Amino acid sequence: MLSIGLLLSAVAVAQRGRPDDLTPLTEAEIEAIAVRVGESTVRVEAETCAGGMTASGFVAGARVVTSGHLVSGAADFTFDGPHTRGRVAVAEVLDAADLGFSEPLGEGGGATGPSLTLADGGPADGSPVVMLGRPGGRLRWLAAVARTVDGTAYGASGPLLVLDRAVAPGWSGGPVVDRAGRVVGVVRAVVEAADITLADPAYLLPPLAPEWHQDDIDRAAPSSCKSDDPKG
Repeated sequence: MLSIGLLLSAVAVAQRGRPDDLTPLTEAEIEAIAVRVGESTVRVEAETCAGGMTASGFVAGARVVTSGHLVSGAADFTFDGPHTRGRVAVAEVLDAADLGFSEPLGEGGGATGPSLTLADGGPADGSPVVMLGRPGGRLRWLAAVARTVDGTAYGASGPLLVLDRAVAPGWSGGPVVDRAGRVVGVVRAVVEAADITLADPAYLLPPLAPEWHQDDIDRAAPSSCKSDDPKG
């Protein structure tokens, strides 16, 4: 009887100790997350030296976060979502992590809808997540399972999230969220041959509070498309 009791206690402890964040999301959970996070997911357009680019982004800390390669070289970009639209200046592009974000959107962020919260760390390997984007302006979402890898195999200098589902063009810059709706990653690229999506961990972003600014860091101005040659 004692051995059976100990065995049952061990099973109970093991069940209580099983990480909840590894439990697959139900369809109801996925839809609820999409509805909530979709309120802060936006479509982004930027004019760069390479021409016009369209992708996705999201509101966090009264700023718009998107893919660095989308806004690299742009002075500003436009965004639109369910609560607001407008043009906003590019604050910084983190090339190593392929992340970019805007200047503050105004006092308290303006009428931008709820601001998403960035997770303090990356998701545990095997965690269910939801990717969101607004390709063509329409909200889309896709559930996946995440794991963290060394990004050098994919041309990145730091860690990357690998998601076991492939998204379509226009999703870059969209949020990857955990079951609590916290942003754990930002969609970076798709590897179609492997049917996976790559995302930059959200913890690589600096603090995005409205009052944040870079006092001790020289911020590079967006590059110009004009030639230094007077004839150019």
